[in-house]
Amino acid sequence: MGGNAADAAVAAAIAMTVTDPANTSLGGRCHIVILGPDGQVNVIDGRSALPHAWLPEPAEIGARTVPVPGIPRAFEKAVAEHGRLGLNEVVQPAICLARDGFIVRANLANAWALMAPRLATHHATKALFLKPDGSPWRFGETFRQPELADTLAAYGETGSASIMVGTELESLLTKLVAAGSRLTMDDFAAYQALDAESVEFCYRGWKGWTIGQQGYGYEQAHTLALFEAFDFSKLADPDRWAVMLLAQSMAFREDEAGLVPDAQSLLLEEYLSAQAGTVRALLSGRGDLASCFPKARAQVGIGDTTHISAVDGNGMVASITTSIGEWFGSAVATPGGYLMAHSYQMTDGRRRASRDITHQAPTVLESPMGDRVALGAAGSEKITGAVLRAIVNIVDRNMSAQGAVADPACVLISEGLVQISTELDRAVGGRLADIGLPLLPKSRSTGEHFGLLHLAYRDRRGRLSGGADTYWDGGVEYA
Repeated sequence: MGGNAADAAVAAAIAMTVTDPANTSLGGRCHIVILGPDGQVNVIDGRSALPHAWLPEPAEIGARTVPVPGIPRAFEKAVAEHGRLGLNEVVQPAICLARDGFIVRANLANAWALMAPRLATHHATKALFLKPDGSPWRFGETFRQPELADTLAAYGETGSASIMVGTELESLLTKLVAAGSRLTMDDFAAYQALDAESVEFCYRGWKGWTIGQQGYGYEQAHTLALFEAFDFSKLADPDRWAVMLLAQSMAFREDEAGLVPDAQSLLLEEYLSAQAGTVRALLSGRGDLASCFPKARAQVGIGDTTHISAVDGNGMVASITTSIGEWFGSAVATPGGYLMAHSYQMTDGRRRASRDITHQAPTVLESPMGDRVALGAAGSEKITGAVLRAIVNIVDRNMSAQGAVADPACVLISEGLVQISTELDRAVGGRLADIGLPLLPKSRSTGEHFGLLHLAYRDRRGRLSGGADTYWDGGVEYA
């Protein structure tokens, strides 16, 4: 009690490191976007960082792909600079969950069973995250983490220093180095959570902010700028979905996160007008569809991210996305009871930046009338499409928070495919097929999702609401 949206978002995100070890951890990375009551926007870069001495060479997920984590210092910075409570108060719910345990839900149990062989390859990980007989924790069972509870208590009392320096870290690094890692104590000591670049965009009169070239923020702004050329209120659903997918596909092809020398040039009016013309031509059966698809990219591994959105009565909104890579990250556990992330760059052996670039897209919105929204999604490559459709559902379609999240969807995935919900009207699939978009129909029964959205909304009258995709146990809490 007594905190604000920044405190609530961080408290929930820390609790998630306890209850969703497959997707997040104190050893992971994050992006944070906060819109204060005064209209000030702050973005915190808590990405994982490559070791200074790392040499570009592909490696199997494990000790050689463990980066410096960003979450401990990023969460600490968010609470210290934007919260009302102390870190020690913010971590208390997570400590209770770790000490008392939580009931394993079905999706987590499925991920645990699938990744159990990898978890068994590391002694500390096997001891902490598998049963004595080597089996994974199952649906309905209670999982307790006393070591993590102690780590969180120390984190609350002394901050990130309890994780980023000290004898426990030194012991971990000794084991990692013996297995081929180039991480050093200096890498951890030098790490800082940064005040990061933000992208401000306007859409139908609403203002929005997300992260910059540390992710796909310019792609998001680029796509929304293309949407502006079309009046969605006058388009039937099949044509609206066609425009949304074609526009995102074009933006995805042009933009490469972190690598665009002059990203602002992608938002120039003349350039956008020409691209909108291309979309119109494709809608009418003209143009080269292949030229609009993203360049082929390798499919991502099995796993997701987590996202938390929060809003308070004073109008602060906070949006936090976290990740450790594939399910259970590197599968390397610390003595403190949490898993280390794996680095995408260190896995594929290509250095693109000193910190990992991800699909994370925490976003905040403000309407001309004062409505405020925090939103984001989990789901790796599906995140951008999920966030874009939520914005359209809120701004163009005037949907409720839960409606904007739960509406059946299409989403671009690897290799230019369009994953389409079988719950959508058949006319949508028919229109997309007529254009030539390659479709991959999926239903919830197949274990698929379309980007796991989480949204918090404060309307112009101060009323609060939220929306969560329940596929991976998402929920909304009022306090």
